[in-house]
Order: sequence, then C-alpha cells, then structure tokens
Amino acid sequence: MRLLTWFYTGPVGHLYGGAADWTELMARYLWARLRGRPPFPY
Repeated sequence: MRLLTWFYTGPVGHLYGGAADWTELMARYLWARLRGRPPFPY
C-alpha cells in the first residue's frame, strides 16, 4: 500500500500532473489561435 501511495503522490504523480497542466495549456492556446483570438486577453 505504501508503494501505491508513493506512486500517486511522489515524483510520478507530480510528473503526471505537470504534463496534464501543460497539455491543457497548449490545447487552450491553440484553440484560441485557431478561432483568431488572442490567447491571453488581459
């Protein structure tokens, strides 16, 4: 059980979370560019 917990909360979990965040960021950026809008409207 400890190994499974370490797997989800340790380096592997953080790597997965970071990859998911970057994937969503790039998808939203590309979607905004395809619609002809600025990706950061601020």
